[in-house]
Amino acid sequence: MALEELRTAISAVDRAAAPPTTVPLDAIPLPSDRIINLRAGPTVIIWLTVLAVHNLIPQAGATFKVPADYLSPAALLVLGIALATWGFAYIAKGRRENVLAIYRVLIVLGIVLIPWEVAERLAWIKPPFFPTASKVIGVYIEDYPTLLLSIAYSMRLMIIGYVIGSTVGIFSGLALGWSKHVSNWAQFWMRLIGPIPATAWIPLAIVIFPNTFSAGIFLIAFASWFPVMMLTSSGVAGVPKALLEAAQTLGADNKRLLLHVVIPAALPNVFVGLFMSLGTAFAILVVAEMMGVKAGLGWYITWAQGWSEYHKVYASMLVLGALFIIVVSGVFKVRDRLLSWQKGIIRW
Repeated sequence: MALEELRTAISAVDRAAAPPTTVPLDAIPLPSDRIINLRAGPTVIIWLTVLAVHNLIPQAGATFKVPADYLSPAALLVLGIALATWGFAYIAKGRRENVLAIYRVLIVLGIVLIPWEVAERLAWIKPPFFPTASKVIGVYIEDYPTLLLSIAYSMRLMIIGYVIGSTVGIFSGLALGWSKHVSNWAQFWMRLIGPIPATAWIPLAIVIFPNTFSAGIFLIAFASWFPVMMLTSSGVAGVPKALLEAAQTLGADNKRLLLHVVIPAALPNVFVGLFMSLGTAFAILVVAEMMGVKAGLGWYITWAQGWSEYHKVYASMLVLGALFIIVVSGVFKVRDRLLSWQKGIIRW
């Protein structure tokens, strides 16, 4: 009976460790020329329309001061990108999915810009709360030194807080999921304290920490800690018993079980927690920088809003979104490298 159980456990380990069957790239149908043309053509037409609306519709209520035109060069640049990728799709057919993704972004952006520009040219929307697209683009050209400095300060605060919170979350999650003794004593308090919003800790953080920078690190770390801890402990507790029993049969002690069986098996849950905490951390980043720091995107937004320069508010919000995409994409790259057998299951 024991021999049969051992064989069952070993076969379960083999099935869990076996890589999934993959479909050869040659067998995946590529987008046809017709699909490429149906995406590239509308992209060019939409952005020609953006140019026409911007340059042919007279500005209602125009003054003697003519603002700088940044939308026309930007639209011409987008048209150049659309035409270049159109030709690239015929040269590198294996990259056609990436080309289609670019077209989808450009089409949606152009569709948003056309009514925005029409409403602005006809004075249906009033500044400063709804600035022109040209003024938003101009922020990246005219105010880039301050914007770059704010990005650097924000990323420094974000990385320090996120790394501390994620690290504490992983270790506390491992302890909760692996040790029954730790779970019995700490689980109630973790579940009590963890769901408290990080913003609720702002009054205490300002009093306890010596400056707003360290208080901001605490808030981001706290916001990152709870999702990582809960998903890590869930992953550790959910490791199949067959894996543990097979490893113990082969002579693995508790240390080897933890390092070579439990942690690898829990990694998918750990990365889910890391992704969840990233969104929370970015939200808390802006709140933390509004407490009184001297630089950062949150500070930049507050400063621009105080001077009613809402074009800078919109520009910094777009930068925050772009930074989030870059950071999450980087975490996904790490995940795909460590969990190659799950590559493509979760996409961003």
